[in-house]
Amino acid sequence: MLRVKVRQIHDERLFSFDYFALDIYIEATSVGLMRPHFMNSKEGIIMTKAELVSFIAGETKAAKKTVDAVLNSLVDAVQQTLKKGGEIRINSLGTFKVVQRKARTGVNPQTKAKMKIPAKKAPAFRAAKALKDAVGGAAKKPGKKK
Repeated sequence: MLRVKVRQIHDERLFSFDYFALDIYIEATSVGLMRPHFMNSKEGIIMTKAELVSFIAGETKAAKKTVDAVLNSLVDAVQQTLKKGGEIRINSLGTFKVVQRKARTGVNPQTKAKMKIPAKKAPAFRAAKALKDAVGGAAKKPGKKK
């Protein structure tokens, strides 16, 4: 079932198509081509790897091929480190690590039957204070004022 609503946003060049919970924004460029901008209406912009590479290349004046290779190396380093049980700390970004999830009992939503979910390792990310502050401020804990 496809439910599409078309509505104009801000100016004549942007149109939004609401497909379930995902909004797809399409911008008409000067040459008549359409470039989609994927946005979740509650979460903000979702950037693809290609868009991230283009952004970094534009900011650093480096070649896209070089930026792509560096980004691939970063992802590989994170995967290999986590596979060995280690963690990676990037001061202004956060910490990537592996957490151990305990075995638990779950419920199959279709049959309502109880089932055992085994213990497993899962990747986790904890944002650094600098990232939290940049996004919207770290939540203040209630307590004593100094």
